[in-house]
Amino acid sequence: MMPIANRLSRQYYVILATYDGYDGTGSIFQDEHKEAESALQWLQSHHISSLAMAHSTSMGAEVLMAFVQQAQNQSRQWWKPAITLHFPEIPKQTQRKFTFLWGAVESAKKSEKTVRQSHPYANYLIIPGYKHCDYQVCAPDAYLKTLQGILQ
Repeated sequence: MMPIANRLSRQYYVILATYDGYDGTGSIFQDEHKEAESALQWLQSHHISSLAMAHSTSMGAEVLMAFVQQAQNQSRQWWKPAITLHFPEIPKQTQRKFTFLWGAVESAKKSEKTVRQSHPYANYLIIPGYKHCDYQVCAPDAYLKTLQGILQ
């Protein structure tokens, strides 16, 4: 993600969050709700009250959906997940801001049916020829253009 974040930072402020257990500090991941709460607290402590996009990849979508729920409870408007496995109830108007993306041949694509049922008003992109997380790794230029299209 760093090369993509670096390029996006030419037009946008970019914050890259790494949740506990993956941040190199020896911390332990407890659950998505604590991670989401930590991210919201960080944003609030830095006086950030809105985001153009909140992005997640793979299991990070669990944290992002918890973030959406908590932000929604605080009447905030910031989000756009890539994929998710657990599905809180999200209002129709908020779902329209979501974009879910899968590679056409990835194993995580099996969650697509459930995601579509849970978020019928969201946007969906299926990228032909890519496996799990391949699109952002193997075609970063195309992935960046996709993200920029979502932002517009």
